[in-house]
Amino acid sequence: MKNKQLAVQQRIWFLSLLRCAMAKQIMSLQPPMGGLYRRQSYQAHPPFTTPDCSNVRPDTTLESRERIGARPGLSTHGILNVGVSWGTTDNVRVISQVRYVDSGTWKTKLVAAVGQAIWYKEDDETAQWSKVTSENTTPLLAGTDSLTAADMHQKLYIADGGPTHPLKIFNPADNTVDVNPSYTLDDSADAPRNCKIVFRYHDRLVVCDDSANPQRWYMSKTSEPLNFNYSGTGADSAIFSQNTNMGQLGEPIRAAAAHGDQCVIFFCTNSTWSLRADPGYGGRLDNLSQRIGCVSRNAWCRTADGWLFWLSQEGVCAMPPGCGSTPISVSREKVPDDLMFIKNDEYHVSMEYDGRHRGIHLYITPIGTNPAKTHYWLDVNQTMNNDKTGAPTYWPMTLSTSPICAGIYEGSANNNVSDVLIGMGGPPIIKQFDERISCEAESYIDYGPLATAGSKSGGFLNGSIDQINSVMASSIANGTGDNVTWSVRTGQSAEQAFDATSRDTGIWRYHNNTTRIRVRDPYYVLRVAGAAKKNWSVENITTIVHPRTKVRYSGG
Repeated sequence: MKNKQLAVQQRIWFLSLLRCAMAKQIMSLQPPMGGLYRRQSYQAHPPFTTPDCSNVRPDTTLESRERIGARPGLSTHGILNVGVSWGTTDNVRVISQVRYVDSGTWKTKLVAAVGQAIWYKEDDETAQWSKVTSENTTPLLAGTDSLTAADMHQKLYIADGGPTHPLKIFNPADNTVDVNPSYTLDDSADAPRNCKIVFRYHDRLVVCDDSANPQRWYMSKTSEPLNFNYSGTGADSAIFSQNTNMGQLGEPIRAAAAHGDQCVIFFCTNSTWSLRADPGYGGRLDNLSQRIGCVSRNAWCRTADGWLFWLSQEGVCAMPPGCGSTPISVSREKVPDDLMFIKNDEYHVSMEYDGRHRGIHLYITPIGTNPAKTHYWLDVNQTMNNDKTGAPTYWPMTLSTSPICAGIYEGSANNNVSDVLIGMGGPPIIKQFDERISCEAESYIDYGPLATAGSKSGGFLNGSIDQINSVMASSIANGTGDNVTWSVRTGQSAEQAFDATSRDTGIWRYHNNTTRIRVRDPYYVLRVAGAAKKNWSVENITTIVHPRTKVRYSGG
């Protein structure tokens, strides 16, 4: 009798525990501030990340708070005079600024190469562009690829790859361009030819990407940017060399960057080299990698704290300040396939650091009929848990125009606009992200995959979503925000839920929203989406889920 009573009590106790386990639960959906993640399995998807998103950022345009929402829209930088046009087919090939002193006043002038022409302007984004008309109206060699430029001694040196005169020199004092500069040479050597990479280092002008000798780099004499007389005996004399182990022909140079004042980083097709100090004063060339190079001449940038980022054949890599570090892979661990094997003859690639929004612009535009790739915003402020230093988060974006190049301009009028200008092609135009303008494309982000019976169920308990509560942000200026569309996808597994079509959908408005639904499956994915030209942000989302029964699986 006692055993029977004990069995009844144990059954009652078990049923009470089961009833508690099956009670409704309130789940707070953590905002996926870690960005896009496509590495581990769907069921092991790490928290604070999303399996899919587009045109969203973790710093939103509504009060610039750290909360998921639509990215800023694009505004045009500068205006053209009435009747003046940049045409419809050319590309913006370089955007650079040059500093100079005019009648005792420090100034900055913005320069853009459009097709074969050079344009310039001063002041903010509302100022007018003017065209250089000295010598001729098309001083640059014809082409559609992006170029490079270097600000040195109050002039801007543009490398256009010319066979005789690869450097075109813009003088901001009188807005002229010298297309046939006079070089200082020795009898046995010519000036560098066909070069499309130029930069300044230790008061020398450095050029490379020579189509006839792609492995070479050339440095001018110190303080004399057009002196390439290699017969000089002084430490400050001009010098040329290549990046290689002794006795071996060097690889073609794809990109090069002065990594502060300590060294130059030369990126070849499949290797990375560091030239420490000045080569005339005991500089040393070291190999940093025999496997990792850079895609193209503008596929790199430096952040405000001195990190160097670039796109290699194996994805985005990074290098901390200083010159003794090997490249660090920072994209394959999150988006393994998206940013690999980009070829320089198939895509225009450009990267630039945005100090206003603390992130990196990465644009990959196909050349000709090559398949489209995704552009990315790399947020260097938001990082995932346990990330190595310097690892950014990844936020895909789409643009209605074709980015060719990017450049920094310090003359923006206010804090609403980015300090990075984006040069587009076909038709040519210069844009910048502007927080006063809503995103011109559809934006969305997925939360999940999540278990309807709670994270500890492992997907072996079925459950239902009974209610979704959301708090959408509003503008402090007018107390309103744009509507968004929510949708729920479900499945027997995390992957099936991600791939499924919507089970239920609806509209959320700014401030508080309560949505009662009843969908049942072990896993679900919640999508929040805004239409084009809608400005929205998520303040908070919670769901009420109800564990139900064990999932029945087929098999032995």
